[in-house]
Amino acid sequence: MLGTLHYRMPTVLSFLHFLGFMTPDDIARKLEEFHGHLGPFAAVGWRMGQAARTALGAGKLRARVFAGPAPPISCIVDGVQVSTSCTLGKGNIWVINAKKPEAEFTSESGAVWVALRNEVADHIAQTMSRATERSLAMEILNMPEERLLEVKRQ
Repeated sequence: MLGTLHYRMPTVLSFLHFLGFMTPDDIARKLEEFHGHLGPFAAVGWRMGQAARTALGAGKLRARVFAGPAPPISCIVDGVQVSTSCTLGKGNIWVINAKKPEAEFTSESGAVWVALRNEVADHIAQTMSRATERSLAMEILNMPEERLLEVKRQ
C-alpha cells in the first residue's frame, strides 16, 4: 500500500492543485522535497505541467521537455515530474537538449505545447542568484499563467 501511495503521489498532488487545494507554499514544499531546494526552473517545470493538466485533463500524460542537460535549466524536468507523474523511471518523459525552456505534452485527448515566455526567461537570467532563487520561484508559482507561459493546444 505505501509503495502504491508513494508511486501515485505526483498524480495526487497534481489533482489536488488542479482542484485548488494546494497553495503555492504547499507546492514549494513538494518541489523542495523532490528536487532538494526551491529554484525558479523547478517552479517553471511545475507550472508547465499544470498548464498541460489544465489543457489535457487528468489522463495519463507523456512529456518531451526541451531543457538542456545541466542546471539550472534542467531543473525544469524535476518540476514537470512532480506536477505530471511523468517520470524517467516510467519512460513517459524525454529530455531534449535545448536552450529555450519548452515542453510538449500528449495524452489520449490531444497535445499541448508550453514555453516559458521570453520576458520571464530574461527576468530569471538577470536576477537569479543563490540569494534570490527561492523568491524567484515563489514569484513564478504565484504569477498568472498568461504572463508566465505560452500555451498552444495542438
